[in-house]
Amino acid sequence: MVNNEKISHAFSKSIFLAEYGEYDDAWKYDDAIQLIHAILSENVGIFRIDICEIRAGKIHFLDDWICDPKEDESNRNFYSRSKKAALFYLEHTCFKGRPDALFILDFTWGPFLIHLDDEGKVELNNMQKSICVGLVALIEEYLEDKETSLEHVVCGLEKGFNECQFTDDQALEKFWGWWGEIEHHFKSGEDAKDVLYKLHRFLLFNLEED
Repeated sequence: MVNNEKISHAFSKSIFLAEYGEYDDAWKYDDAIQLIHAILSENVGIFRIDICEIRAGKIHFLDDWICDPKEDESNRNFYSRSKKAALFYLEHTCFKGRPDALFILDFTWGPFLIHLDDEGKVELNNMQKSICVGLVALIEEYLEDKETSLEHVVCGLEKGFNECQFTDDQALEKFWGWWGEIEHHFKSGEDAKDVLYKLHRFLLFNLEED
């Protein structure tokens, strides 16, 4: 798991696009370049870059770039090649000088692995994984504005985490830490979509097969 101050600083400059209907993080040009340079030595690649801009409160996509692994290419080689190719693409795109252009980076293991200052996955049993799948769907309903209230999400998360019957200290700290933060947003009347998006990514990460 990445735990690097330079990477965290670069990632902190991201712009969350949920209010425009895209559950992605984007960066200004210089910040995107800085982030890629910060992860050059890390075991992560870049599958895709989307360039967009916000006009009249809506996202308009301008261009995209995709890098797929070659047949029989090792992960290490792909990670290295894709980051170098991403830098080449960004340095030569015609949108390089546009101050309103935003760059969405699609990492091989997701930006949440950088965003979450974590030391590794929480080991889940089959029952816990099944419950977490349901919680992912619950969060998605809220994020997609399908008439699901934040109160319903808070209650659903509390019920689900209780049913998971966590005994591991790491799991207890992480899962209930998320719930506490979301409950705080609910009680204070603050917008919780950003933190729910992060929890959504955290759950998906822990549901991934090793």
